[in-house]
Amino acid sequence: MPVVKTLTQDEKNPDLSICSLNIRGMNDDYKRMSLYNCAVKQKFDLMFLQETYSSQESDADRKRHV
Repeated sequence: MPVVKTLTQDEKNPDLSICSLNIRGMNDDYKRMSLYNCAVKQKFDLMFLQETYSSQESDADRKRHV
């Protein structure tokens, strides 16, 4: 589970939830669904993903299913 840190700017601005994850590859269907479910459940405002290692073939396949 990712570490979530909420930053509060001041009373006039809402809290901002930021998530940063080192994915180490997103070609696995289970990993992509787990990541998606986590993002939806946590309702992050910003999500940074590093080391996705996505291939052109897997990107094209995902675009067909969106």
